[in-house]
Amino acid sequence: AVNFGRMMAQELQGTDFFEGIDCMVPVPLSPQRMKQRGYNQSERLAYGISLITGIPIDTTSVIRNVDNPTQTHMSISERRRNVQGIFELADAEALQNKHVLIVDDVITTGSTTRACARAVLKAEGTKISIISLGTSQFNKEKPKPFWIRP
Repeated sequence: AVNFGRMMAQELQGTDFFEGIDCMVPVPLSPQRMKQRGYNQSERLAYGISLITGIPIDTTSVIRNVDNPTQTHMSISERRRNVQGIFELADAEALQNKHVLIVDDVITTGSTTRACARAVLKAEGTKISIISLGTSQFNKEKPKPFWIRP
């Protein structure tokens, strides 16, 4: 994942994608999932990006407060319900008036990323960008843009 993060950053380095970004927030895992897996793949991607860009990683301001079930076999509506309220802003001051890059490994429907973004947006004056290593063909019929509201 670190090498993939480096490649992602190198690919975008010639663009203005990282311009103005103050910090990265990898989508957090629950403590139970972290203990089981031993690492957070989104955090490892962020580390690779940071090695190229120098953008700091914040792993403490947003926490996952619910160990929700895996979404592998859920419908879009089930996924949305499954992630409601799973993230909490633990340190609003750290993200206040910052441009935050949310790092996720794979975006399937965007439900998890949106839920994380909602938590980040509770910090006053926050702006969000999102980067992901991959996307899924799960919702390929009609891709719809989404707007994130706190």
